[in-house]
Amino acid sequence: MKACIITLFELADSMEVAERAYQSALAHDLAPEKFPGVWRDDAAHELEVEGLKVGKFDETWSNTAAAMGNFIAQYRIWKLIAQNGPAIIMEHDAVVVAPIPDLEGKGDIINLGKPSFGKLRKPLNPGFYPLFSTGDKIPGAHGYYLTPAGAMALISMAKRKGAIPVDKFICPQRFQIAEYYPWPIEAHDTFTTIQKTKGCLSKHNYGPEYKIL
Repeated sequence: MKACIITLFELADSMEVAERAYQSALAHDLAPEKFPGVWRDDAAHELEVEGLKVGKFDETWSNTAAAMGNFIAQYRIWKLIAQNGPAIIMEHDAVVVAPIPDLEGKGDIINLGKPSFGKLRKPLNPGFYPLFSTGDKIPGAHGYYLTPAGAMALISMAKRKGAIPVDKFICPQRFQIAEYYPWPIEAHDTFTTIQKTKGCLSKHNYGPEYKIL
């Protein structure tokens, strides 16, 4: 199974944690590859290159340009998956902590990432379920599986609705989303390039040493 790791190659912090993500994927029999993220300064231009419009962003929670850059980076991986076959998408601070279950036939969009914010909701038994950890979005976009059919659905919606924060975009109101428990991917984040302070307060890993870049 291929694992696509979004990496800001121009940022040393991103390069460091993306290598950790890469090694964790290797250790669990995935085939990882690092893919370029889109830095906030380039986001508006790259959005235009992709022919997408700007959707709804809330500046009180996150840096709009940074969130837009993350959307573009993931959108480009969706396009590759649509052409080349299923894969797992990981953000740079994600870590594979357990073997990935057999995902074939379990859904076109499957969240594999443990929620990195808010109160944990979890089922009593291991297995695949409809999205259960949150009610209105995936619990962060740090680890999810996508088939070509799922990728095409995301791409089609993006062309209609434009770019918004990825976790809000991939929501059960728009897509059929499955989720696996126990989560085999976790966000081991010590910094963010996207959220502002208000957007970090509910993060499980937020604390005095957490960096907002």
